[in-house]
Amino acid sequence: MKTFKRICIKDYELKAENGDTLNLKRGQEYTTSAEKDKKVVVFTAYWVAVPADLFAGEQEFTRGGKGRKMENPNNCDTCEHKDRQPKDGWCYMFRDEPKEICMQHTERRLISRESLISLMMLGRIIK
Repeated sequence: MKTFKRICIKDYELKAENGDTLNLKRGQEYTTSAEKDKKVVVFTAYWVAVPADLFAGEQEFTRGGKGRKMENPNNCDTCEHKDRQPKDGWCYMFRDEPKEICMQHTERRLISRESLISLMMLGRIIK
């Protein structure tokens, strides 16, 4: 999966019925998916599809796919779990350097199915 670094060009808020809120701030950099149907998925505490026109520019962050080398999308140097590194591994979660987003390090939390559906419906209403 390709991911991109993008700069948000306008504030954006999306609130689920249960109170979970996605806040994107103008001027901040976010990691997103590739654009599809004029939307990108923003990888924050919630993974939510938002309008691509909230962002200006893009810089490829990781490259996925057959035959392509992927880069480590995490900042392992600042991860507290790196201290628990086993003798024969990268950290206590990975034997080798991760090529995917580490859920432990990024502190992503699961969102309930109902909240996700609410966010998706709200996103459709707002567009």
